[in-house]
Amino acid sequence: MRIYLIKSHYSKRFENSLNRMTKIASNSEVIVVQEDNTREKTLNNILQNCEINDTLIVADDINLNKEIIYQLQEFKKDNRVMGLAMKSPSTKLVQNRGFDLIDVDGQIRTRAIQKNQNQSNKFPYFKKCFSFTGCLMFIPKEVVKLRIEVPLIGRNRLGEMLYHFILHEKGIEVGIIDNVFAQHFADSTKKNPDPELTFESYSYESQIWKDALKEFDLSKY
Repeated sequence: MRIYLIKSHYSKRFENSLNRMTKIASNSEVIVVQEDNTREKTLNNILQNCEINDTLIVADDINLNKEIIYQLQEFKKDNRVMGLAMKSPSTKLVQNRGFDLIDVDGQIRTRAIQKNQNQSNKFPYFKKCFSFTGCLMFIPKEVVKLRIEVPLIGRNRLGEMLYHFILHEKGIEVGIIDNVFAQHFADSTKKNPDPELTFESYSYESQIWKDALKEFDLSKY
């Protein structure tokens, strides 16, 4: 497996992240990738140029451990792209367990998936979802070799979700390993030298959704 560690713009966590990664990735090679103008371009730089190997892409605001690497191998399938449930390192609160698409008054939006009460609280399990945070993605070599691009129309907001849409269209499983939590500081996103790609604005976000819906039929999911 190859691990691609994204060094984010203005990162304050990169050195700690790199040190942790090299300690736990005993049989893996850690490759540092400088974040490009957008997260979509960064992911494409990796996906279009990496060797055909099982590939783990991680942003430098994620803390991993050996258990996570083990579980990714345990739940690996040739036709499955995986993420993880995320917790805040400071509050220990669950940030997300993947996302579904919902229709709100005719508008397509994402909804965070809540804990499934029918599942054990103790044991890891794989759970399908429409999308998950792209700060961590495990992509098996069988999917890597397809060289699927992350749509640039996502503009630092929706790229990973649109990438997951394309995976669904190709019959590739998308989901997370629940009950295995990565620590996510959530401070590497939306920090960019280009102010337009950094600021948070409802109207700007809304326009990205509108443009994406013209090209991708998200309503079917």
